[in-house]
Amino acid sequence: KDEREEEGWCMISRNRWGAELKTLISSTFTGIENSEELSSEKKEIIIDGVNDFINNSELRKSDREAAVNKIEQMMGKEIVHEFSSVNSPLYTKYGNAAEKAIDMIQKK
Repeated sequence: KDEREEEGWCMISRNRWGAELKTLISSTFTGIENSEELSSEKKEIIIDGVNDFINNSELRKSDREAAVNKIEQMMGKEIVHEFSSVNSPLYTKYGNAAEKAIDMIQKK
């Protein structure tokens, strides 16, 4: 929930004094990539963070397994409910992206 008590996917930042600020990006996971709240600058920060995580040579196997488990949970318990069918082309698109992410995490 953000400060307005709206539920969904939020970006968390900190103000000058370290207080946590939540900004609602989208009410659905699949709406994040088209959200007006998610600027190209913020997208780059997320992409860089993911790349840093995947390419971290000191990352433990247990951390990689936890990341894979989180992706599997997201696809199976959260994202699936945003579609009328698992045969939806958009669901397939997200499934393929999740598979690619899992492969990248496991190959390091």
